[in-house]
Amino acid sequence: MASSKGAEVRLQVLITAAILLSMLLLSAVLVGKSYLDKRALLLADTIESAERLAADVDSRISHLVNPLASALRVLAHNPFTDARNQRNRLQHLPVLVDILLTYPSVVAVYAGDPDARVVRVRAASADIRRRLHVPDQAAFVVDSRDNPLAKGDMLFFDQRLQLIETQKGMEDQGIPLPRSWYKQTEQSHTVQLSAPYLLPNVDELGVTLALRSADGGSVVAMDASIEGLSAQLAGIAGKPGTQLAIIDYADLVVAFADRYWGLKLTDSGVRQASVQELDSPAIERLAYRDQPAGALQMLDIGESRYFGVWIPLASFPEASLRLLMAFPAQGVLAEAKAQSLQQVYWTLAAIVVLVLLGAMAGRLVSNPLHQLAREMRAVANFDFSRPVRVNSRIKELNALGRVFASMSRTIHHFQRMSLTLSREPDLDYMLNGVVRHLKDSLAASSAVLYLFEEEQASLRLVAMSGLLDAPTTLRHNRRDVEHMKQLVLKAFAPDRHSDVLLTALMGRKKQLLGILALDLPHEADVSMELVQRAVDELSGSAATAIETRQLIRRQRLLLDAMIRLLADAIDAKSPYTSGHCERVPELAQMLIEAAEFSDKAPFRDFAMSEAERDEFRIAAWLHDCGKITSPEYVVDKATKLETIYNRIHEIRTRFEVIWRDAEIDYLKGTIEGRPMVDLQRALVEKQKQLQEDFAFIATANIGAEFGGAENKARLEQIGKQTWTRHFDRRLGLSREEYERLPASMHLEELPVIEKLLDDRPDHLVEWGERRPPVERDNPNNRWGFDMELPEYSFNLGELYNLSINAGTLTKEERFHINDHIVQTICMLSNLPLPPELKRVPEIAGNHHERMDGKGYPRRLNIGERSIPERVMAVADIFEALTAWDRPYKKAKTLSESLCIMAKMASNQHIDIDIFELFLESRIYLTYAKRFLRAGQIDEANVDRRQLMLLARRNQDGFRRPLGEREPA
Repeated sequence: MASSKGAEVRLQVLITAAILLSMLLLSAVLVGKSYLDKRALLLADTIESAERLAADVDSRISHLVNPLASALRVLAHNPFTDARNQRNRLQHLPVLVDILLTYPSVVAVYAGDPDARVVRVRAASADIRRRLHVPDQAAFVVDSRDNPLAKGDMLFFDQRLQLIETQKGMEDQGIPLPRSWYKQTEQSHTVQLSAPYLLPNVDELGVTLALRSADGGSVVAMDASIEGLSAQLAGIAGKPGTQLAIIDYADLVVAFADRYWGLKLTDSGVRQASVQELDSPAIERLAYRDQPAGALQMLDIGESRYFGVWIPLASFPEASLRLLMAFPAQGVLAEAKAQSLQQVYWTLAAIVVLVLLGAMAGRLVSNPLHQLAREMRAVANFDFSRPVRVNSRIKELNALGRVFASMSRTIHHFQRMSLTLSREPDLDYMLNGVVRHLKDSLAASSAVLYLFEEEQASLRLVAMSGLLDAPTTLRHNRRDVEHMKQLVLKAFAPDRHSDVLLTALMGRKKQLLGILALDLPHEADVSMELVQRAVDELSGSAATAIETRQLIRRQRLLLDAMIRLLADAIDAKSPYTSGHCERVPELAQMLIEAAEFSDKAPFRDFAMSEAERDEFRIAAWLHDCGKITSPEYVVDKATKLETIYNRIHEIRTRFEVIWRDAEIDYLKGTIEGRPMVDLQRALVEKQKQLQEDFAFIATANIGAEFGGAENKARLEQIGKQTWTRHFDRRLGLSREEYERLPASMHLEELPVIEKLLDDRPDHLVEWGERRPPVERDNPNNRWGFDMELPEYSFNLGELYNLSINAGTLTKEERFHINDHIVQTICMLSNLPLPPELKRVPEIAGNHHERMDGKGYPRRLNIGERSIPERVMAVADIFEALTAWDRPYKKAKTLSESLCIMAKMASNQHIDIDIFELFLESRIYLTYAKRFLRAGQIDEANVDRRQLMLLARRNQDGFRRPLGEREPA
């Protein structure tokens, strides 16, 4: 039996080899014969194609020349030909111009007689304008000569044939007399066609058509361009790589299909190109080969081979024009080669079919097994992209295929569950994905997952697959796991005849997280015990993932609560800025959503992911977190003398002392017996002066406009008044206050005469170790701050504070106000923020930067700021302008606030695109209805068009109204 099996194998090999050799030999003979026949047919067709192309070229030349010849015959009968002077000839100028306009190829129209009287009309083309001094309005140029012994005139006409200018003795070149065609025309009554030549003045190849006039006394002619002939050759070239050229008897190029030119630019001007200058070796070789017309020639050009042929053209018999054509041999014979190759393919296909028929029976078993092997390899490489299918007439193989398909499906769904558990951040999406994949992997009809809610003492439905409805909440009194399983079973499958698999999801501390239920049909070919064990093992991973997601969610809620807590603490710190940290995020969120929906530049491509929106929301809530470090009395400072308290009371007490000193002086004078009238008058005048002086100081203290040098001089004059101090000023001081006292204070002897108002050395508070790193050259400045640092931390001088020109803040206090943004950036930069929140410090900390780079704390310009950062700046300013809870300013209306912001946009303080979006979306009105008082909402006074015009004006030197702080 083994010997028979071996002989059978050898016979199969011999038969197969004989079939293959026979088919190959027969195919070689048939394919070779077919190729030779096809080659001869294609070469004959190539010659016929060349003759057709030549006929086509003659036809195209005739179509170019014939209309012009007809127009010339009509012109020969026109009275224009009888005119013998310039005035008479110009009467017929519209006729000549009409010919130029009707036939675009006509370059010039001539008329001349044997006495050398000539007229020529041309359009004022670019070439004519380059060569002649043509007026700008001129459309036509007329050359006219009445006297053969003198130069003629050059006349320029506009489009309406109105004479613009006449140039005497400025006859242009190219006057036709005498020319060869002119002499031929004198001897013939037919239209004479010249050979192609370089037309004068226009740098184009053309021909001249000439005809004697009807009376025989003059000759009319037209110069026509044939530059379009090269483009026509390119249009009829046919096969790719075909090269066509027309040359004359002197081997000069008339037309060339490859480059659309027939001229050569030289140092001395433009001339007609020769065949050697075409850079076409095939055409050059064909032009100089001595072969008869119509004979196909083989041309070897380097490694390329061409078929060439030339055909004479009948259009210009005197010029002996020839049409030269070169065809790539590969393109000519491509069809024969393709046909032969196709026959080879068909032969190979027939051989393959014969071989396959012989092997088909043996593959009835091997093919399904090979297919299963491939699918197993794919599954081993975790490739589940295609379903496992085995089609065979053998029952056992089909069963094996079904089992393997089930295994592949299960592995695939378990893999998807693993990816979902590890990668999906959203708890609800994760749970729905796990339940769906688990149901599909076990071929279950439905599945549900309930999570245990400890606080509500209930089970909440969080994922469902394969069910139309299920109870969303299951409440229970008992907390043991088995009781809750039965509760889920009763709700999930109250009357189904199926096997329901229940498993409890337990956390790391063995606490119940939820209940999973699967509905498995009776006919499912699975072991319930094995499935239960597998699902229980999977539930551990699911429980860990659920517990992790719940922890992340609680951490996020805690983070949000901490952020709001910090914002509320900042607002609660000062009753005058209450609500700022809450209102700005609301307004910023409105603006950022409007930017996302806008289709205008620069928002057309702007979009934010969910993570970026969360990042922006957190940044908006934390944009002023640095205010927690701002001194409260500076933030709330409502008067100039205010520190922890309003020091106007100290000043008033000093006035009271001086008042009583005046009364004491009065009483002393009475005791001493001085005149009562003088004493009474001095007392009244002193008290009146004190009342006026204190009223002046009190007015200056409330932050109104202080005025110029006159008021400052009065303030200094008032301050020079003295009072007597009898108590030691060193007593009861804090350590810091005591250290600020000058050394001279420790040597003073009481009583001491002091000024009513003074700037004492102990009023100057040094920075000490608290010097903030805001200067650009500070080595500790790693944030890129660029701010001017005052010399002192605070200056509590009384004259210094009362002399504030507008508002209530000194430059030192202004720095401390602005320092809140420095502290915001420092605080947020030091937080270990995750990658999705890395831009929070930039978004939160750049809302006081300006578009022109003059903002703070880093002087960034518009190119260094993102759209969210610009949105924050606009939101912060609008809230500050419209806030009604600030002690140092009156709440502004909508129209006032928008007008100020328009000026700020004009001065590049805020982004004009964001401001325009703010106006067009009318977010300002939506915000106003929620947060402003009714008296502030004056929508009728808001003219958005005028505001945008104001914003787009380049206004310099915008100044904030006196007494108003910069928006914080």
